[in-house]
Amino acid sequence: MTIIVEDAGLGSPLPELEDEVEDCSPEQQLLELLRTEFEGRIPDRILGWPRLQRFLLGNNGDIQEAVAHFRKMIQWRQEADMEKRREQLEGRDWDPDIIPGLNHLLGLMAADCRSSTDEGDLLWVQCDGLAHLDRIMDVSDEDLFNTLFLMCESREDHLDRASELSGQLRQVIQVRDLSGLSVTGVLRNHAVMGRLQQVMKVGNLAYPETLKKMVLLNLPAGFGLLWRALKPLLNPRTLNKFVFLSSEDPISELVKIGGSRLPEALVRARQVTYPACRRFEIHSGSTEYACLRLPTGGEAKWSFRQRAGHGLQFSVRYYTDDHHLSIE
Repeated sequence: MTIIVEDAGLGSPLPELEDEVEDCSPEQQLLELLRTEFEGRIPDRILGWPRLQRFLLGNNGDIQEAVAHFRKMIQWRQEADMEKRREQLEGRDWDPDIIPGLNHLLGLMAADCRSSTDEGDLLWVQCDGLAHLDRIMDVSDEDLFNTLFLMCESREDHLDRASELSGQLRQVIQVRDLSGLSVTGVLRNHAVMGRLQQVMKVGNLAYPETLKKMVLLNLPAGFGLLWRALKPLLNPRTLNKFVFLSSEDPISELVKIGGSRLPEALVRARQVTYPACRRFEIHSGSTEYACLRLPTGGEAKWSFRQRAGHGLQFSVRYYTDDHHLSIE
């Protein structure tokens, strides 16, 4: 299934703002304009302040640009028949288990999306070097995009509700562990790049300002080539959200960004048995993380076998429940 997004000229030219509307907040101005055009034609949830604020932020506060963007989003929703698709989500909170095909897809992507920060931002952790690209490409366009669209819908609904409860816009903190990723393999796979471009296009169009921060760690050789291919697909606001972790202590940096649940999600995404009690081989030049929550009075043990002539760097850090480093 391919969805082409074009400007079909929905709606009339933007009306001039009346004096009483100009005195309102930008969100209220946008709401009044959109109500005039779309009232009775779209669900009220799409006109809530969190959703409108995302469109304002995504258009740098320009109300008329935000309205034009909103129109294109509505056009996409109509073409994708999103209201029909999402009927199974009504009355249900964010849970990957309720999205058809999502758990299977998360396993193929080596991704985890079940955690959130104490403040209410959702966490998405993905280990691209462990993804099964061939099996992902075996999933049909219809099944893949249906799963991804429903995931975006359910996640956006949850973020809107969390924003309403907290009074602050809640978003997604995403971490991508690129250890083991074959950059040339991705770039040469035109089908993978084509799907990636379509996903990014729909995300920017229909779900703007969902991303709070994008953290990249364990950058592989040749990452610059991949970055040059992806950078033109990202708007300046999104580019400013990228964080490249080159620190020798990325776990501590992750805790600062998203609390202790973030490294725990990284361990789950890397498909290491939880708790960290299994044997696994660490290949030359690779990185592995393990995370274990210890009860009061509990203890953790570890041991290594190392081939002659090979080095190993190992560190352990203990964090309290309030994310403070207690022992190193």
